[in-house]
Amino acid sequence: LYIMSMVAFSGKTALCLGLGLHLRAAGLAVGYFKPLSIPGHQTEIRETPDLIDEDAAFVRRVFGLTRTANEIAPVVMDDALFKTVLEGRVNGEALWEQIEESYQSICHERDVVLVEGGATMRDGMSVGLDTVRTATRLDMPVLVITRCHASSLVVDDIVNAKAQLGERLLGVVLNNVSEQGMERVYNDIVPYFEGLDIPVYGVLPHQPALEAISIGQIVELLKADVLVGENMMGRLVDSIVVGAMSVEGALPSLHDTKNKLFI
Repeated sequence: LYIMSMVAFSGKTALCLGLGLHLRAAGLAVGYFKPLSIPGHQTEIRETPDLIDEDAAFVRRVFGLTRTANEIAPVVMDDALFKTVLEGRVNGEALWEQIEESYQSICHERDVVLVEGGATMRDGMSVGLDTVRTATRLDMPVLVITRCHASSLVVDDIVNAKAQLGERLLGVVLNNVSEQGMERVYNDIVPYFEGLDIPVYGVLPHQPALEAISIGQIVELLKADVLVGENMMGRLVDSIVVGAMSVEGALPSLHDTKNKLFI
């Protein structure tokens, strides 16, 4: 199953994790694959000597997969690789061979493989690794997840996906829907999609807590010393305010404080 989005940070990795854990609970052997990683859509980290995709490393840990992150995400389009593409030293076919070899190897070991696609439909188009060609070449059905702000742009994106993917498009998941936009999504947008034969498999509400970070994680990331409040490491931070101000200037921000970090 190829899972893609129309805009970056729509929740592809989280959807892969949720579906994968559900299928594993049903007794299936679940694999994960990410054909193309593009810096800027997610953070890359170095594991000597190679650059790897952080999403692939994270899913690998959660699923307990034995393959390396570089096997799971074989092509990372960093500046060095992109330069070789522009100079004609590497072409799309060479990258395809690398992708197909890794993909087929993973498929032989698993009942289900969840393939995380591009953040947009244009990702990888310069080297022939865009969403439509990837799904077609690997012969996969496609599920689209997108952040939904109840506007015409979301509708245009999904209609465009249907036009380009055709019968390969299984349906959509609308993510990060605000409380104010939920009624319009259910009353207007979902029926419109279903009228175009585009099933809507889920409407997920915006939940700020899912985007929060714990005080303990901040301490760990900053390698910080804790002076007081060691018992509060599990508390979540929803927002961060940075500023140099007087006490009087800070008071308005303090009045509406809830799970806020002040620097």
